[in-house]
Amino acid sequence: MAYGRRMSEGLSLPATPTQAGTVEVAAAPPSGIPVAADRMVGNTEVLLSSTSPTTVVAFTPQATGWYEVLIYFRVVTAATAVTISISYSDPSGSQTNTVLNNATMSVNSYSMNPIPIYATTSSSISVQFTAGTANQVYASALIYAR
Repeated sequence: MAYGRRMSEGLSLPATPTQAGTVEVAAAPPSGIPVAADRMVGNTEVLLSSTSPTTVVAFTPQATGWYEVLIYFRVVTAATAVTISISYSDPSGSQTNTVLNNATMSVNSYSMNPIPIYATTSSSISVQFTAGTANQVYASALIYAR
């Protein structure tokens, strides 16, 4: 059985996995504070088969609030330039956060620090990767409702 976690309460709740990696919380926490049904969505080991921007994960929030983006990637065979950006809307409008900009990355695995964002329901949250060389980068990303 999968478990959703409300980190502020340290509480684990039974959850049901659904398509595309989304986990829906099956019960409300004892605090009575609603928990978003759209707890997380992610994609793992997406091969960047071109040098064009590739959306690794996209998700439209069902509630305005805090979300956290987790990013992991690995470079295989030879060093290549990598760009990673997160697009979303907050109360001020459309935002793009470039977390890595055309950085030459050597053969290795990389984890980024968690990136908190405050997103509205007006557009999707998307994580895009661009590789300088095709077939050199495997990308993973997770969007987690806080």
